[in-house]
Amino acid sequence: ITSCLPLYDYGSPEFMKADKVIEQIENQKVTRLSGTPAFMEKLCDFLLESKIELKTLKDTIVGGACVGRKLATKIQQAFRFQNNYIVYGSTEVEPISFCKVDEFLAQSDQPGLLVGQVIDVLDFKIIDPDSSETLREVESGSWGELVLSGPHVVKRYLFDHPLNKQNKLLDPQGVSWHRTGDLARLDSQGRLWLMGRTKELIKTAKICRPNYPIEERLNQVEGIEESAVISRGGKVEVYLRAREDWDQQKLDQILLESKISDYSVRIKRKFPRDPRHFSRIVRSELTPEA
Repeated sequence: ITSCLPLYDYGSPEFMKADKVIEQIENQKVTRLSGTPAFMEKLCDFLLESKIELKTLKDTIVGGACVGRKLATKIQQAFRFQNNYIVYGSTEVEPISFCKVDEFLAQSDQPGLLVGQVIDVLDFKIIDPDSSETLREVESGSWGELVLSGPHVVKRYLFDHPLNKQNKLLDPQGVSWHRTGDLARLDSQGRLWLMGRTKELIKTAKICRPNYPIEERLNQVEGIEESAVISRGGKVEVYLRAREDWDQQKLDQILLESKISDYSVRIKRKFPRDPRHFSRIVRSELTPEA
């Protein structure tokens, strides 16, 4: 398969020029396109503004970080004649699952982010994140940590890395399971929904819940571009990228429905991002002072 690498500095993905990549796609007659959410969003914004249609392109694939409804909608609009997919995986297990973007968008009333059915060659469990060493599974439909075993799951990290003890578990039959650190649940159709990260659980004296369902609802509020909900020391901090006219009343309603009544709100011009994908929020760097 002939492959074409996008022309931009991979050390500084935030400076990618969408027009140059689109020119490449047209000149090289690219048929399949894959990229991170940040990469795909830049392409979508350019295509929607310029009204260019990529006639040779047949498929698009987005992965490497979470895909929410806003980006999924942009992809479906910008690539309306293509087959568009969301792929879920990790460095240690790739791929884990996938779904079509139109299937994702058709599900508007369920909590979490749909990523489709786990591929056939993988075995998986959703376990109680507080009882990981026993691999105790949660009740059907409940959320917990996703663990995986299969032929393309990395068995161990090199050089007796400390992550071997943290992320690799053996069951009584000697089967190795990989802890993804992702919180997930299964719906009635056996599809996987991402709910958050184990390290990003919102914890107070009254609640313990994953953040993705709350943030995804906040991201649909008029005037809010992006949100991050964090708990520190038992207190909830809400960070927003938002216009001046964002709907405070709707935010209050969503948090109240999530059993969060005591919180602070901070508006940020931009969020800190991971340097590799420039798509994930680096939550540890989100502080009231920064």
